[in-house]
Amino acid sequence: MQDFFNMRLLLISIITLFLTACAGAKPNIYIPSKPPKPLTLKQQPRVAIVLGGGGARGYAHIGVLKVLQKAGIPIDLVVGSSAGSLIGSLYADSGNANKVQNIMMRASFWDFADISNFPSLKGPIKGYHFQKFLLRHMQARQFRQLKKRFVTVATNLKNGKMYVIDSGPIPPAVEASAAIPGAVQPVHLYGKILIDGSMVNPIPADVAKRYHPKVIIAVNISQTLPKHLPLTAFGIYDRAYKISWLALSRLSERDADIVIRPNVGQVGTFDISQKRRMLATGERTARRMLPAIKRLLKQKGILLTHENRKTS
Repeated sequence: MQDFFNMRLLLISIITLFLTACAGAKPNIYIPSKPPKPLTLKQQPRVAIVLGGGGARGYAHIGVLKVLQKAGIPIDLVVGSSAGSLIGSLYADSGNANKVQNIMMRASFWDFADISNFPSLKGPIKGYHFQKFLLRHMQARQFRQLKKRFVTVATNLKNGKMYVIDSGPIPPAVEASAAIPGAVQPVHLYGKILIDGSMVNPIPADVAKRYHPKVIIAVNISQTLPKHLPLTAFGIYDRAYKISWLALSRLSERDADIVIRPNVGQVGTFDISQKRRMLATGERTARRMLPAIKRLLKQKGILLTHENRKTS
């Protein structure tokens, strides 16, 4: 996540160690030793949507999806990293952005964060609540059962490379993509030790490109830099990290045909109190981008969903 080194994350991690919340039992999910064979696409995707990482700023993704859905943009492929993986998996499950909104607007921090009675040095949050949240709110259990094709990315802690997941059980894959280093314990999956996908690819447009969609739309929810320059060593380090993150985000979005950049400001990774504002910001920005999106789809010969109904 983008502001991993922000002091607020450190404070939250320390405070949660003293809370009485318990991680509870591990979800009963069968995980094979090797990933199942990836599903092959029967048809070329018309539109791929790439949802980037950014913690609570991910609520902006819901606003974007709502606008695209209402406009009839035919999304066949969803690719997510970190927060984008969470929102993307829920959307791929139902194919309905309004349903995702209903689920996520009722969610609290503790729906995703669980603290073990004996916190690990690898991170206070085990991730069991996160997986159980997905199990409660999704019909699909495996990638192949989703209504829309979904792909997520994580980071291999051993070799530092991106690890793409598009098959097998959904909850551990999404948790791995959103496993914030230092806060969430790494996820052991298919013989790999995985952490947050945003560490190497916050907006994985290049992954979407592998599936040869006609159009790739990416959503970048990176924080903007504060106007005031820092006066302390930590402040300078934090700003430098944000600058590096912004540069990585711009590089990772470059394979997209259209990039939607909601003005999320300085909302932090865990600041769920801003979820309504983030959702509205995503909606406003997507509406501004709709004319350009529709022009591109027309150039590519892609009909909107209501146009498809008229011609059938």
